[in-house]
Amino acid sequence: MEYFQLINWLAVLAATVAAFLLGGLWFSPVMFAKAWMAAIGKPAEELGKPAPSMAITFVTTFIMATALALIIGRMPMMSIVGGVRFGITVGVGIVFMGMISDYAFTATSRTLLWIQGSYHVAMVVLMCVILTYWR
Repeated sequence: MEYFQLINWLAVLAATVAAFLLGGLWFSPVMFAKAWMAAIGKPAEELGKPAPSMAITFVTTFIMATALALIIGRMPMMSIVGGVRFGITVGVGIVFMGMISDYAFTATSRTLLWIQGSYHVAMVVLMCVILTYWR
């Protein structure tokens, strides 16, 4: 529990909000909404109300930001570039590779994998940069 005392909770909240806003942009009509909807193969009406999914997403993003803050807090100090590199390593090496493994078993759309996977990598990089900066 002592590790949690070292966390900059304002940085965790900022990283969470930034990642959440990035998701809003990523899955908006400005970026990938149309391709994402086509890739999941369901009409918007079939997805239901977005509020419960958005609440779950906010909570899980907060937990991810907290975990990243715990890891970054135990590492030697690094620059923003180091935060980007760490974010790419975690985003690609852990998050995206796990998604590829899921893809191999579920045979979902490759487009869906790339849209969601690239978002998760960008999200992790963004959170790592914020957490590194505010450490």
